[in-house]
Amino acid sequence: MTIPTVGPGSIRIEQDGADRFLLLHGLRVAKRGRVSRTKKWIPIVPWVASVIEDTHNSVIIRFARDKVGTA
Repeated sequence: MTIPTVGPGSIRIEQDGADRFLLLHGLRVAKRGRVSRTKKWIPIVPWVASVIEDTHNSVIIRFARDKVGTA
């Protein structure tokens, strides 16, 4: 099984006040809460099941199989 990857610049982090958002192709897909010590990304679209920060330069986005195509 091949794991799909996206090119440089496809994923970025955006700050909006106290919140940080993870953008995939310009769309906000997850956020971190106001507590800066929280290391967990919270998905904010139904087709993303989870986001795991793998390293400082990469994340793993797990898509929700039953929600694909509903965004």
